[in-house]
Amino acid sequence: MSFKERLTAEKESALTYSNIIKQLEDILVAAAKDGRTSVLIYLDNEDDYKTRVICNFLANENIDFKKSYNSYTTTELPYIDTHMGGSSDIDASKPVSVVKYRFEGVRVFL
Repeated sequence: MSFKERLTAEKESALTYSNIIKQLEDILVAAAKDGRTSVLIYLDNEDDYKTRVICNFLANENIDFKKSYNSYTTTELPYIDTHMGGSSDIDASKPVSVVKYRFEGVRVFL
């Protein structure tokens, strides 16, 4: 078995329901032993299988949690709806600062 095949097999194994729950339980028990009141479970995608499994498990166990987001500022050209008349004082070629939010994981309250 090549190294790449081993990585693929490990990834597939890690994404099984039982392994996701085992990892989650280990993290939560360690945080509880440390006396923490909350812990952030870092996740890559808000809508992927792993996030859904974790959220469903926590909800079924009546454990409080919420999805957590990082805010960041970026610049974009303003959106001007020409069908709604727009505003004559907006410069369509001048970038404006916009606050956006990026999913970072699930915060679990212990």
